[in-house]
Amino acid sequence: TQQAQKERKNTPRPPAPKRPEGIARELFQLTGGSLPSLVPTTPAFKEKRKITAKATQWEWKPFSNSARKDGALFWHWSKKNETPLDYPFARFNVGTRIMEYTDAEFPLLDDDEWTREETDLLFSLLKQYNLRFLV
Repeated sequence: TQQAQKERKNTPRPPAPKRPEGIARELFQLTGGSLPSLVPTTPAFKEKRKITAKATQWEWKPFSNSARKDGALFWHWSKKNETPLDYPFARFNVGTRIMEYTDAEFPLLDDDEWTREETDLLFSLLKQYNLRFLV
């Protein structure tokens, strides 16, 4: 048995097939030495882009938001040659129109549980919170 083990160790192994160029070592080991019939020969990367245009210069500029009443000044990056305009999203700051009632209309809101002062308070809260209440 020991002699059989020595003979097995001394027997020459067949030479391992050489890995061709363009195939990763792990992939070649997975194929078991038998290669696919077609090996990709095209380069893996595209050609580098040739840019001829000059890079755009940017500046850190202040801007104000016309929708804000506090006159706060903010900063952002903009192109060097751009003239400062109003904040582009200020046009979306649109308030809601809250209905009001007159003295002639109040008696039509007939409810014994609500007083005129409570109704006025409710309408002032509607204006203050812009119709946004957590429920």
